[in-house]
Amino acid sequence: IAGGDETALNTRAAQMAAKMKAAFDAGAAGYLLWRVTKTSTDQYDITLNSNDPVLSAMAEVAATLN
Repeated sequence: IAGGDETALNTRAAQMAAKMKAAFDAGAAGYLLWRVTKTSTDQYDITLNSNDPVLSAMAEVAATLN
């Protein structure tokens, strides 16, 4: 949702965090986000050099892992 509205980005971040937490709670050893890129090509990308809230969600989930 590169360049998308803030509500949509926050919703996506919350959904991704819930999915990551559920996967790790179920015993997953890792979790892959498919569209993480350096530059955005469309609205589905998670752009590393942006303020995409999915990046914060990823960090928060990672901080809970041992």
